[in-house]
Amino acid sequence: MIAQPKPDEKRARQIAVVSGKGGTGKTTIAATLAAMVAPLVLADADVEAANLGLVFGVKQTEAEAFPGLPLAVVDPAACTGCGVCVELCRFGAIAPIDLDNPVADIDLLACEGCGVCVDNCPVGAIAGVPAQAGVLFVGRSSLGPMVSAELEPGQDLSGRLTTLVRQRAVKEAEGAGLDLILIDGPPGTGCPTIATITGVDALIAVAEPTAAGTADLIRLMDLAGRFDLIPSVIINKIDLSPQGAAVIEAACADRGAHVIARIPFIEGVSRWLEDGAPLQRLPEALQPLHAVAAGLRSEGPVT
Repeated sequence: MIAQPKPDEKRARQIAVVSGKGGTGKTTIAATLAAMVAPLVLADADVEAANLGLVFGVKQTEAEAFPGLPLAVVDPAACTGCGVCVELCRFGAIAPIDLDNPVADIDLLACEGCGVCVDNCPVGAIAGVPAQAGVLFVGRSSLGPMVSAELEPGQDLSGRLTTLVRQRAVKEAEGAGLDLILIDGPPGTGCPTIATITGVDALIAVAEPTAAGTADLIRLMDLAGRFDLIPSVIINKIDLSPQGAAVIEAACADRGAHVIARIPFIEGVSRWLEDGAPLQRLPEALQPLHAVAAGLRSEGPVT
C-alpha cells in the first residue's frame, strides 16, 4: 500500500501521467509539466523502461536491490538423479543434464521460484537462493529529487516495484518539504499501471488520435473508473488525424472525462528534451501545457 499521512500531517499531492499505449508522448508531456512546476519530486513508475531521468540529467545518489522470489539451485554432488523434481515441476524448468547424467539441471529463466522441488527433494539437494529482481534508484535533478527503478529482464513483481517507487517518492517529498509528486507512469493497463494510479490525487491520460490510441485510451479510462478516477485527457499529435481526435473527444464525453489540452505534432522535440527541456526554448506547440501546469497543485482533477 502507498504510505498515508497522519490526519494532522500535510502530504504531497500525487499526480500520475499515464497512457493506454506506448509512443503517445506521455514522457514528453510529463517532463514538460515537471519543468513548469518545479521544484517537485519526480517518480518514474515505468520500471521496465524508465527514461524520464534522461531528460534532466539525474545524478544517482542511492541504489537499493529489489529482491525477487528465490530461485532453485541444485547441488550436483548431493543429487541422486531420482527424477522427483523433474516430475513435479509444472513449469518444465528441470531436466536431467543429459541422457548419460541424470543429475537435475534447472533452467533459471524458466524457474518461477515456487519451491516445490525444494520441499520435495528426498535428499535435500535443492535449495532456494535469493534472487535480485531489480534495483530502486534515488537521485537528484535540477527540478528536485527523483525516484525510479529498473526491473531485471524476465522478472515478475513489476507492480510491487512500482509501489516501492511511489512509497520512496513520498518519503523524499516529506524530507525535502515538497508539496507535489509527479509520476511518469507506464503505458498500458497491467499491474504497473494499477500500482501507479492506486490512491493518486489526480490522473492525466495522454492519447494519440489513432485507432489503437483511442482503443487503448478507452481501456485505460475504464480501468481508472474502477478506482473512482476520471482522467483528464491530453490529445497529443492531434493534427495527425482530426477524425481520430474527434473520436477521442466523443469517448471522453461519454465517460465524463475532460480534454484539457490539444497538442499538435512537434518536430525537433527530441532535441529539446535532450537539452534538458529548457523553458526559455519551449516549443510553441507545448505552450498550452502552461494552463495545465497551473492547476497541478489545486485540489481535485486537473483542468
